[in-house]
Amino acid sequence: NNLNVFKKVRIGLILLVMFLISSTAWAVPTPSPVEYLDEKGETKTITNYIELTGDESPDDPMFKNGGWFVVKGEVTYDEALGNYLPFELQIDEDWNRLGPDVNLILADGAKLTAKNENSEMWFRNLAVYAQSTGENMGKFEVYAENSTAISVFNAFTVYGGSVKAVSENSDGISAGSVTVHGGIVDAAGTSSADYLGYGIYASDENVIVNGGSVSAAGFRGILGSGGIEINGGDVDATATGVSDEYNFSYAIGSWYDVNVNGGSLTVHAKDKSSYGVFVSGSVAHLNAGEVFADGEGSGIAARPSCSSSGVELAGATVTTNRYTYIDDLGPKSDFFVKVAVNVLYTDGEGNVFEGSIFKWDDL
Repeated sequence: NNLNVFKKVRIGLILLVMFLISSTAWAVPTPSPVEYLDEKGETKTITNYIELTGDESPDDPMFKNGGWFVVKGEVTYDEALGNYLPFELQIDEDWNRLGPDVNLILADGAKLTAKNENSEMWFRNLAVYAQSTGENMGKFEVYAENSTAISVFNAFTVYGGSVKAVSENSDGISAGSVTVHGGIVDAAGTSSADYLGYGIYASDENVIVNGGSVSAAGFRGILGSGGIEINGGDVDATATGVSDEYNFSYAIGSWYDVNVNGGSLTVHAKDKSSYGVFVSGSVAHLNAGEVFADGEGSGIAARPSCSSSGVELAGATVTTNRYTYIDDLGPKSDFFVKVAVNVLYTDGEGNVFEGSIFKWDDL
């Protein structure tokens, strides 16, 4: 009987050890919760995410499927070394864009660097988050040689963190729409024989800045195809100059209205055919905040098309060297610059104006 009891105890112990070994082998570690700040500055937490480490296979489904990604520490992808960040736009046979939709969290002290020679990162939607707003917030830097640094088919949204996008032969950032709630965005594009080279280009909708700091430089610094809206933060845009192929550039411009409702806007244009703020068939509404516009062509320019185009100074403090009417399309409609009551306007030489500065009938 004692022998039987011993055998049973031994068998039980063996089964227990096997169970523990099996459980340990098949256990799936639960990711540590990661915090991030939303557009209101409120702290959110996520546990279902993928941590980017820099040694993933480019064929990993995550680069096509998208999801939530976290960067901790310094992570580098370098195409010259055979390791690039291969996010790729997914398109079905009916040309529907299926993904990837990527939410990227930059942990404090983290730095994600992508160096691309010929490959191009493509997203359907991309959102960037940080864990803090100070000097320790994470960084995302992309350097491209022969492609746009960051390409997004729909919406590119920055909630926080430091984002730098530099291209040697194309756009720094190109997206359907660009919205910045906070953080730092620094984009630089370079023109080539075949392409203009924008710092920031919103191909379908608006460029909206609600806060943070935005710097953009290129043959054309910032283009918002659907308009530009600055509600807060600091925006600095530069037109780097014209070329033999293209002789018309601007630091910030749109074919729809440009609205400055707060914050500060500083624009520079470095060529006689370059303009600081440019609107075509639309109006630059300078409602609040501070605007400094300098351009060798002029600080602020309007090109009337089939509707009135010009500048309304309705609350912003504006300093510029001159206003220009671009008549290469002919006098198709009214051009105006008017100053609202109690608004300070200086022409760059200390002269102060109010009321209607001029309109088309005055030219």
